Amino acid sequence: MAASAATNRHYRFGEFQIDVKNRVLARGSETVPLTPKTFDLLLLLVENSGSLLKKDELIERIWDGAFVEDGNLARTVSFLRKALGERRKDPEYIVTVAGHGYRFIAQVEEFSGDGAQSTAQQQMTTTRVVGDRTITYFPGRVPTKLRAVQVPSKTVSHRRTKRLVLLVGASGIALLAVSLAFVLRESKRPQPTVTPDSFKTIAVLPSRPSAAEDRDPASEFGLAASLINRLSGIRSLTVRPAAAIIKYTSPDQDPIEAGREQQVNYVLASSYRKSGEKVVLAAQLINVHDRSVLWSDTCEEQCNTFAWQDALAEKTTRSLLTTLTDSHRQVLTKHGTENQRAYDLFNLGLYGWYTNKYDTERLQKSAEYLQQAIALDPNYVMAYAWLATINCGLGLGVGAARKEYNRKADELARKALELDDTLIQAHLVLGFSAYSYHWDWGRAEEHFKRARELNPEDVEVARTYAAYLASLIEQARKALTMVYATPTLYFIWRCYEQQHIYEEAYRALQELLATEKEKATAELVSRTYAASGYEKARGVYLKRKLKDLEKQAQQEKFNPLDAAIACSLLGDRDEAFRWLEKAYEYHVQGLIYLNVDPEFDNLRSDPRFTDLTRRIGFQQ
Repeated sequence: MAASAATNRHYRFGEFQIDVKNRVLARGSETVPLTPKTFDLLLLLVENSGSLLKKDELIERIWDGAFVEDGNLARTVSFLRKALGERRKDPEYIVTVAGHGYRFIAQVEEFSGDGAQSTAQQQMTTTRVVGDRTITYFPGRVPTKLRAVQVPSKTVSHRRTKRLVLLVGASGIALLAVSLAFVLRESKRPQPTVTPDSFKTIAVLPSRPSAAEDRDPASEFGLAASLINRLSGIRSLTVRPAAAIIKYTSPDQDPIEAGREQQVNYVLASSYRKSGEKVVLAAQLINVHDRSVLWSDTCEEQCNTFAWQDALAEKTTRSLLTTLTDSHRQVLTKHGTENQRAYDLFNLGLYGWYTNKYDTERLQKSAEYLQQAIALDPNYVMAYAWLATINCGLGLGVGAARKEYNRKADELARKALELDDTLIQAHLVLGFSAYSYHWDWGRAEEHFKRARELNPEDVEVARTYAAYLASLIEQARKALTMVYATPTLYFIWRCYEQQHIYEEAYRALQELLATEKEKATAELVSRTYAASGYEKARGVYLKRKLKDLEKQAQQEKFNPLDAAIACSLLGDRDEAFRWLEKAYEYHVQGLIYLNVDPEFDNLRSDPRFTDLTRRIGFQQ
């Protein structure tokens, strides 16, 4: 095969095409959304078409030797079949060989990026018949041996969380759970083709020290966060948010691996080395697909922090865009402060926000750092915006303090906009507060509209606006493709339930119980499922969950909405409305999804439900 074809392989089967380099599956002009593992599975099957691939081989290649159960593979195959629009009992593409593995049976054509097969490929192509289907084989494709395919080595662990993450986490996850059912049904609708050539995607990783004793995690993350904020202001770039890259703080992190996991084209990686009083800084922009380095830079003198960030931001943008305008330069060189100490305190506060696991005391400590930064620089607009964000996060709890935290968040965000009305983060805070606490839908729409005007491609804007417009499927799909964070098992379980895919729902429920370390309940659920079916088994889990919630009812952080959901799913309307009224009293954030959350479907015909939605401000 010609070198060009080797670096940009494409496959065609049926009405589908695979772009290997860009990891895209397309049906005609539509892009078919696939998770990374599902794409890895498809590529292995297609590149070994006609061959039986054993389960153990597939698990070894796709999960890179990690311990996973056969059920993970079965679910991934199920997802792939749904994406291809086929049924297991009437396969066009994937045949299950019971007790052994899977075989791809469709005719496959391999071609280069320009759509033509290479000459050698045309000469050496062979075919053979498998059953009633013709299988085409190409050079270098050995049917009896599994080919090596580069796949991400990390697996994503599922951990259930009970917290609500402002603008990033559970409010978005709750939306995704609600929206995923629609996405699964509508994934075949026409979507714009998205390839690395149509826009530039980049992840900016935390800086890495050359020696472990030199570590300064807040500064390492702070450099990345600052560059993310600047680059996100360029509309032509799609930049992974700080929430997505916070996990790459290990000094041993492989930039290429991180880039593949984040599904970006480019990675900006930096490092530093301390030598006495001097700090040597280095950075490079890497093409994830071919590992080439577009540029590298080093600062061996005592570098000014802000000048170094200016240089990296401008050099990165120059490498990815054909032109660099004056407006681009204005965005890229926009400093939040010129005060180094204020900047360091800001980094401590921001790092605390992303890493404190939403412990109230640590959040309050992060708020103190930001307050100190503002005291040193009263015009530090980003410090105001993120102090507002932290107060909004603290206000996600229940109880009397919720009102005061939201008042502070509004006040700080408005102050930030007085200093800079183009600050997206401040608009997002005010929009979030307007609908999640004040239930002022019109004001929320104004702030989200302004944020989208400032940068419609900003990941945080797409994610937060999707959380607001939970019924807008295109925004939900956009959030799903941008977030790259696995929903908790609880919401995966509920999504399967909403789709009436009860076998998968039962498996997800068992995984959920395993993470909760509820062995006795898991065994009881399993026995009940075997004896009486899924409906009875879910009842066992829900009753145990409700019992635990009732024990927590006297605690300050108890969320009555959790109890209302459990009662609704169990069919106990009176108890569900009792807890819903308590949630209304505390302005619990989750009530904003009352009109679209399927967990309350059992209550919609009750006049009490209509009255509650009217009081919250939903249109009747």
